[in-house]
Amino acid sequence: FAVAISADGRLVAGACLDARVYLFDRETGKPAGTLAGSPRTLKAVAFRPDGTQLAAGTINGLVLVWDLK
Repeated sequence: FAVAISADGRLVAGACLDARVYLFDRETGKPAGTLAGSPRTLKAVAFRPDGTQLAAGTINGLVLVWDLK
């Protein structure tokens, strides 16, 4: 499990063993979305500093990138 917080502090992303990234509103704790697309377990997650994208890395070195805006 890996966690990242967006630069503006609004979103928390959690990369899980089920190959999905779960987004949460940091202030309320409510779900803000789910990102999928990996056939492998995710081990790392990071927001782009401007908050427009989120990247996640798999156990075999694949990097997935999602547009958030």
